Amino acid sequence: MKYKGLEIMQMISKGQIEDGTRFDFENNNFNGEVEYYNGTLYWIRFDENWKETGKKNLFEMFNIQSTMVADFEPLEDKIDIDSIEKLESITNNIDGTVCIMVKINELVQAVKQLNKKVNEVETLDIEINENDINKAIEKARKQLKED
Repeated sequence: MKYKGLEIMQMISKGQIEDGTRFDFENNNFNGEVEYYNGTLYWIRFDENWKETGKKNLFEMFNIQSTMVADFEPLEDKIDIDSIEKLESITNNIDGTVCIMVKINELVQAVKQLNKKVNEVETLDIEINENDINKAIEKARKQLKED
């Protein structure tokens, strides 16, 4: 669920957000991760390999007005996608319904993680020169001839 910055500030003031809570942050053309800690929202910095390299006070980067209208979406704990197992048949009872809902929630969380990674990869600027393309074409032609 997405919240506006104003809603996040109200939740912080009421003590409804715990230290260490992370959010996807979107403000016009700026997207990133934000963490709440000790009364402050921090912009998370990542290097080119998406390893965390530091934090910066969000209000040093954005003014109050733009932060209040920005979108914040709480990040769920990461799920090990490979740990999601096939759901076997379940009898039609309350326990079965709960089991199916838990499985659906796991899948939704996994899809969100994958979608975020796809979006991150799409935003990377990758330069490929003409020589690299020609080498790849030649390699593919050789593979086709061998098959």
